[in-house]
Amino acid sequence: MFKIKIDCVKKMNEQIFSSIKCRLGLDKFDKSFLENFIEKTKNISGCKKYILHSRIAIMGIDTMKNRSVPSLQYSVVEEMKNKYPDLNIVINGGIKDFKTVKEFNEKNIGVMIGREAYDNPWKFRKADSEIFNSIEDVISYRKQARDNKNWELADKIRNAVDEAGIVLKDSKEGTSWELK
Repeated sequence: MFKIKIDCVKKMNEQIFSSIKCRLGLDKFDKSFLENFIEKTKNISGCKKYILHSRIAIMGIDTMKNRSVPSLQYSVVEEMKNKYPDLNIVINGGIKDFKTVKEFNEKNIGVMIGREAYDNPWKFRKADSEIFNSIEDVISYRKQARDNKNWELADKIRNAVDEAGIVLKDSKEGTSWELK
């Protein structure tokens, strides 16, 4: 079954960008199992985006209860981002406010807001202005990276903007942008 899912992700990655969402473990936390899972799936399927629900799944308890039990383990997700800095790691589970989102974003960890956005959608009505800078701010930040010859950061910014559906066009007059 595991191989079938890896093959499926591999095939999807040939056509479109895909991701894998998973819990930190099943019935117990086993860091080596999680690391092995990430290693195998990224090496075989080419997956570069992992959405890690920051708690384990417990078999035999009600799904509703497993949304709050056991406790969240944000530090494990942070460890995985540190171990795999080349991967797009997204945290999921228990995120309820912009402050927490910004804290994870500063660690280069993406955030998926699930239940809280479902239960309180109005709470997140200003997500774009609260979380994301304007495109002009991003272009300015990338220009600073280029001016400092930090090509790796400049490329990361370009790639992130590209994933968001925005094309940057560099010229001697500066950088312009357009939607894909």
